[in-house]
Amino acid sequence: MKKLSAFLLAGLAAGCATSSDVTKIDSRLGAVEDRQVASDKAVNGAIQHMEQIDRDIKFVLLRVGDIQKKIDALSPPSKPISSDEAQDFLNGSAMDPKVRANLEAFLKALKDMPQDRLMEAAIQLPAENLIPQLMVRVRDPQNPVRANALYVVCHWKSSEAAPLLEPYLSDGSLRGEILKIFSGFEPSDAVRQALLKHANEGTEAWRVMLGDALAKAECRDGIKTLIAFLYSDEATIRSIAIEGLKSATGFDLGYKMYAGPVERRASAEKWEAWWKVNEGQFAFPKR
Repeated sequence: MKKLSAFLLAGLAAGCATSSDVTKIDSRLGAVEDRQVASDKAVNGAIQHMEQIDRDIKFVLLRVGDIQKKIDALSPPSKPISSDEAQDFLNGSAMDPKVRANLEAFLKALKDMPQDRLMEAAIQLPAENLIPQLMVRVRDPQNPVRANALYVVCHWKSSEAAPLLEPYLSDGSLRGEILKIFSGFEPSDAVRQALLKHANEGTEAWRVMLGDALAKAECRDGIKTLIAFLYSDEATIRSIAIEGLKSATGFDLGYKMYAGPVERRASAEKWEAWWKVNEGQFAFPKR
């Protein structure tokens, strides 16, 4: 604007423009300048408004996180029952006598029952009565019925079994075996919810394996977890993460597990960018 005004003044001095021309153009330039100032104020106001919205969103997310922690504290993961508790439960008066009789008969026949008949007999019993009894036997490595008990648990309907098996994901002697069972279940909300309760526990090795199980259960949190572990310094962790991602998404974005740190980081960032764009509309491929 200043340059244009100086140019007009120079024209006036040279006789190429009249003072009236200069006045008119200067007035118009002033109006344009006023509109530019007003526009700048509006843009700055919009930016400040968006920044305030961003702060409000972050505050709400923090509050939601606090509320979720309180909910989790009110309903913590349950604990595996002991052998004595299982026997008390089996003998408890709260159980329907007919169910108790059928359950006792099934448990007595469990050792010698052929596997092709196991599930046929097992599904006649309520999961909440049978599965805790089976898990007591699974926890004992020397129990002669352990293999058959595991077979029944592995082949149970995931939506019924997952909440009952969830406590055993905290059992150090069993959690790896139980996680394999969860990884083999058909995806369901019950499986995802059970796994998510334990997503932040334990070592890096445990968390990446649980992330892989979540991805198999078609939970988006599992994909995000596996992508994060592509940055790990441990080759084993990176291997689980990339194989889990390729299996869960059906994609291979060129990540090389044994590449140098710079190349690995670039490939991990490619996965991260892809997920940022596609997370909302991503559909897990059918098994």
